[in-house]
Amino acid sequence: MKTSSAKLASKANQKETRMNILAAISVVLKFLEALIVANQDKDGHFSRVSELLTQLKSLGEEPLSRLMQRINVVGLVLSRVSIPSYEEFQGFVDTQVLSWLPKPSRTPTRLKGNWQNERLKVQKKAWAVIGVELPQDLCDEFVAILNKCGAELVATLEAYGFMFVITPDITWTVNTWPAKWVKLNNWFWQILGSGRLLKEDDTVIQHCKLQRQVLLIDTRKKPVYADGRQCWDKDVFMEALIGWLQDQKKLPIDSTCGRGSRFRLSRNDYTKVVAPALLEALQQLGCPAQAVRLEYCPEHSAFCQLFDAPRKDSGKTTTWLWFQERLDSSGHSLHSGVSGSGGLAFVSFNNSDYRWNNVSASLVAVMV
Repeated sequence: MKTSSAKLASKANQKETRMNILAAISVVLKFLEALIVANQDKDGHFSRVSELLTQLKSLGEEPLSRLMQRINVVGLVLSRVSIPSYEEFQGFVDTQVLSWLPKPSRTPTRLKGNWQNERLKVQKKAWAVIGVELPQDLCDEFVAILNKCGAELVATLEAYGFMFVITPDITWTVNTWPAKWVKLNNWFWQILGSGRLLKEDDTVIQHCKLQRQVLLIDTRKKPVYADGRQCWDKDVFMEALIGWLQDQKKLPIDSTCGRGSRFRLSRNDYTKVVAPALLEALQQLGCPAQAVRLEYCPEHSAFCQLFDAPRKDSGKTTTWLWFQERLDSSGHSLHSGVSGSGGLAFVSFNNSDYRWNNVSASLVAVMV
């Protein structure tokens, strides 16, 4: 009898321990919810708690559902506060992590089969047109990044109008620029040769080149000018991000361009405010981005001419784009693209602090 009683007592203690642990988890989850509510607007930064909830969500529906079910059972037994179901928890995370971000304008495609290889084939085919063979190790890195993101995130980013691309280590001169492409104007090559083009850290840009990288780019083309009222097509993500930053008083709102517009923002607005916010947002979604910046001029030209995407017609539109290159220490930066002056060929410069109603920007996220 003593042995039997001891076993029963032991089982009861184990059960109580498990119940206490699960009850503690329920309290922690509720505490996390409270922390998010308290921190969601703090200085316009995303809460570290949101990151934790994103990680919990990434466990997947099945294990998290089981966890929620067990917590609910314990909550009922101990008459604890009500614990959300998986669906409720997922909805809570969706509303707290990037709460400013609406759904894409189109439903994300459900990726099946070898979807990674399909996207790699697109990259290889595009570069093969100009005689460039992508190195295998860079292709492997591309696939690894897609796998790290996962099918759901890749499909979602594509639905927002973004695209993962590969750029090999390649250098062009005025004479070796791809014959099938529109060539950058003489002014660009002259200013490049003079050593006046600088990166953000004041490093001199000595060559027209692409770096070996995997990037997330915007596939949209810039719009036709309409007195400042023009908008980028189906620009749900960036409109929401810029609008959120404007609500936080970090960016101005122009009465003509309106809330969320990419226009009436200076080059410095993009590099100092929009780019860091976009990086944080992508990381919150689970994208392994390491940096976000403006496109370099040669990158922009290449992306418009490499891929069968809306931006292939960007040179036919009547607005401008800011670029990452700075023009010496004059406070100016490169901009380009207006169709009336040569479209993709035309490169010029403007004051980095000026906010024009016909100049916007396209950003890239650097993976590797």
